[in-house]
Amino acid sequence: MNEPSIAARRDALIADESLQGRAFGSAYAELIEAWLVELVGDLRDLSLIAGGSLGRRELAPFSDLDLVIVHGGRKDIAEVANSIWYPIWDSKIALDHSVRTPKEAVAMADSDLKVVSSLLDGRVIAGDLALGDDALARVRETWTRRGSRRLPQMEELALARHLKEGDVSYLLEPELKLAKGGHRDLRALSALEAATPITFRHSPELDEAAATLFAVRVALHRVEGRAVDTLYLERQDDVADQLGYADADELMRAVATAGRTVARAYDDAWRRSDAWARGPAGRGAGGGDRPLGDGIVLRDGELDLVSTTDAADLTLLVRAAEQAAVLGVGFRTAALERLAAEVQPAVGLWPDAARDALVGLLGTGPNLVTVFETLDEYALLTKIIPEWEHVRSKPQRNAFHRFTVDRHLTEAAANAAEYTRNVERPDLLLVGCWLHDIGKGWPGDHTDAGIELVRTIGARLGFPPADVEILVQLVRHHLLLPSVATSRDLSDPAVAAMVADAVGSLEVLHLLAALTQADSLATGPSAWSDWKQGLIEDLVRRVELVLRDEAPPFEPETMSPEDAELIARADGDVMVEHRPDGLAVVGPDRPGLLACVVGLLSVHGWAVQGAYVNSYDGVAANRFQIERSYARRDDNWDRFVEELRAALVDRRTLDERVEQRARTYPRRRNAARPAKPRVILHEGESTSAAVFEVRAADRLGLLYRLTRAITEVPLDISHAKVSTLGQEVIDTFYLRTTDGAIPSAETIERASAMLLAAASDPPAETAELPAE
Repeated sequence: MNEPSIAARRDALIADESLQGRAFGSAYAELIEAWLVELVGDLRDLSLIAGGSLGRRELAPFSDLDLVIVHGGRKDIAEVANSIWYPIWDSKIALDHSVRTPKEAVAMADSDLKVVSSLLDGRVIAGDLALGDDALARVRETWTRRGSRRLPQMEELALARHLKEGDVSYLLEPELKLAKGGHRDLRALSALEAATPITFRHSPELDEAAATLFAVRVALHRVEGRAVDTLYLERQDDVADQLGYADADELMRAVATAGRTVARAYDDAWRRSDAWARGPAGRGAGGGDRPLGDGIVLRDGELDLVSTTDAADLTLLVRAAEQAAVLGVGFRTAALERLAAEVQPAVGLWPDAARDALVGLLGTGPNLVTVFETLDEYALLTKIIPEWEHVRSKPQRNAFHRFTVDRHLTEAAANAAEYTRNVERPDLLLVGCWLHDIGKGWPGDHTDAGIELVRTIGARLGFPPADVEILVQLVRHHLLLPSVATSRDLSDPAVAAMVADAVGSLEVLHLLAALTQADSLATGPSAWSDWKQGLIEDLVRRVELVLRDEAPPFEPETMSPEDAELIARADGDVMVEHRPDGLAVVGPDRPGLLACVVGLLSVHGWAVQGAYVNSYDGVAANRFQIERSYARRDDNWDRFVEELRAALVDRRTLDERVEQRARTYPRRRNAARPAKPRVILHEGESTSAAVFEVRAADRLGLLYRLTRAITEVPLDISHAKVSTLGQEVIDTFYLRTTDGAIPSAETIERASAMLLAAASDPPAETAELPAE
């Protein structure tokens, strides 16, 4: 019987889930090595070197094989090399390969950081052992002797990589290999140690972190069935189950902890390497210690504590953090270790100096993120705010958010520093932004929990009762402005009156406006746009007028200047205009117009991220914020108009095209737990229409099905706002009967049922819904 192929033997190992993490990596490496020894056979004057993950015997299921053939000048080396490479290629195993003489291998490693990084982990696995070992020894000797000159380039590349990929410990979908605190940084530690006379501390915690990250990579490859190093939300439950974690949240906390440990070791290694590279003269430039206040000094470019100062003082910790952020410098490791050992958690009333230092720290902008990361590595943030422990490394379970809760709060506070001049109380803005989602660490509604927490924390920080109540208002209403602006008819005076009644004062309104922008920018790329900013600014202006008692009398269906200009140019016909800021569609207001437009957009490869729909005396003026949802194609908007006219006459062909697109281009599930569809009736929010809000998991064709269902009730859409927030859509429709009246209770019930059916995935049948 023929022996199973190497791919089949690998697949058998992958199927054996008793082999996890390093046990799998070692077993797979052993299998591959034995096979490669067979391929090389008794070839002479040739050495096969395994670098990278195979060299370390940490081979994930679908990792590349990083192989180098070193030879002594064989004339037939190309033919010999192909006899080794082709069986690997035929087995569909990814291969990164090269063929070198020892001299060429050393020269290549000396000029290419990727090559030297791989060969520093290299081992001879077949062929002439002496030839391969000699080549590896020369590579390592050259790196030890000359590698220090490459360190600036290595650091620059790493910083660019971190900027692009983010942090393992704070991302909801971390890239386990390239992000900060990931696999590549572990390899950088080895290269740094080989290039400098510094011996870095290899703690049990660092080894455990490396083992955790590798185990997660192995499990991720298994569940994906391919080489993937980004831990997407939809795979986290599967990976957690395979590795024996209670749930995905427990898995992600373990990943975050491992990422923090690696990042801390990495940062410490670079600080020590940079200090070594500067030498005594560079470190001492400036004439010794520079005092920065009681007990704090700047020493060799790093913040340090005076040996005689009381490190247990919480005020000292906050002042030191403020100084580090203001100056943009790091802490000396010894100072951090001393603070971690001696500072007592905050429990009583803060002195004014400590609160002022905290506000100053929060107002330092981007440097705040770096300082908070450092404090958190040494568990010092939880000594400042003990409640921080509940949000530390807490995932948010959907791709609308980019960061874990703790990093999101830090980013929001850092963003808020840009808007302190726009508000009456900059201190309350900074603290409110930092704590607005603190309730996400507790059971139940995060806003309700956050209100009670901020009331306690604000009093502990020493804010007077009136200020504490403003902080509570910021937490209570931190979602108010974006929710209303993106879902309600802002021309309706009831909307501005409702918001004005909630916020109570101009001071709170302005704080909420600044918090909304800082919060949105810290959330993710889909959470803020010029369109959303314009809506919120419009809402804030209207609410300001109400709070100043200057609101003008309401004029129903007041036409905006932009809509008036579009309608005039359409001149009674259907007009479609594609512009840099989106799409404008104007035409006679008739049942199904909106459904046909959004259906055709889906067919043509566009996703609707936002929509603003208005109807004026029989004319519809609709504006859409759109983005590509699948492969780009040439756009012919004249043909789009022709197809729109045809669909308005007979929509059956469009129905088929939309459903076909939905089957052909399924949207990647970007939430671990997709949103369940809900239909909410907002009673009393309009005097002229029934207001329906639909929340559901986003997918291609959803908006088309919703608007088609409205047409089939039948009802008219007098106004609509459409928002896509990550994996969830929040669409609001102002619905009236075809003769312009508010729908009856029976019609509202039918509309609710049909909208819920359309929002279901897969769409539920509507034939059995109660008739009007």
